[in-house]
Amino acid sequence: MTARVRVKVQLEPNHMFRLPLTLAGLLVVSVSAGIGQQPTSGMPTTVIRANVHLVVLHATVTDDKGEVVSGLSEQAFRLLVDNQPHPISVFRGEDMPVAVGLVVDHSESMAPMWPNVVAAALGFLRVSNPDDQMFVVDFSNQIRLGLPSGKTFTNSASELQAALLRYPPGGSTALYDAIGVALAHVEKATITKQALLIITDGGDNSSRARLNHVLDWARKASVTLYCIGLYNGADSDRNPQVLKDLADATGGKALFPSTASDTSSVCVKLAKDIRSQYTLAFNGAQDGKYHPISLTVQDRGRGLTVRTRTGYQAGTP
Repeated sequence: MTARVRVKVQLEPNHMFRLPLTLAGLLVVSVSAGIGQQPTSGMPTTVIRANVHLVVLHATVTDDKGEVVSGLSEQAFRLLVDNQPHPISVFRGEDMPVAVGLVVDHSESMAPMWPNVVAAALGFLRVSNPDDQMFVVDFSNQIRLGLPSGKTFTNSASELQAALLRYPPGGSTALYDAIGVALAHVEKATITKQALLIITDGGDNSSRARLNHVLDWARKASVTLYCIGLYNGADSDRNPQVLKDLADATGGKALFPSTASDTSSVCVKLAKDIRSQYTLAFNGAQDGKYHPISLTVQDRGRGLTVRTRTGYQAGTP
């Protein structure tokens, strides 16, 4: 009788160590038949319980023209943790579903751009993975979930459109509070590849939360933030650096369309960016400290660059 060994991964509650179910399948080891094969019914199974502290990275590779590069192998990547080479434990290069929160500014100043914003959000949905889980956070000085009570996520265009239109624009801007609500809500997703798409036309002028707290949460969470800033020269509250900082801290991207009508093409670009990401994981520390990460890829004359988060906060034993 052929013995089989399965590794059951016991993950820490810290966000850094959540592992997508599709990745967890890679860690099922069969001695006789290779990785990922399920044991035959009736065959005895030896279960090894391992406390594997995996840090998950979602990485986007672009060339010198800013175009997304797909099809790279694991061998093309080089990972440094604490400035030291570190082995990659799990690698996936194909499109994976993602849980996405559409965090949309409903302040009074957004009213003239509202048709463009709704069209852009729906354009994002059309080119997203059909298995994505999405939700809407409508924010002004009030923070409200757009989907009906009891509906946590959806991939229905009509339901998302209704969620975006549920509350009319009005009031001031509590951006930091809205991001905090979205970060808490996305934790409920069954998909652990997670992102927020934030669309706003100004800086924060109403939040109780502070930027440093939101940035710290964003750095510690395995959530990528994509930000779209719709600014005009007369906007005294505009603060594009905040959106850049939020995106850079999480491996995302901040974009600033020149006109509201360009928002749709920007959203489509970001959706394709998400679908073209590489997913990597490595064994993390258990010392409670923050560890810087550097992920690079072999250039081969194409000017390739990698965008991912810049570090992780380790858990404790």
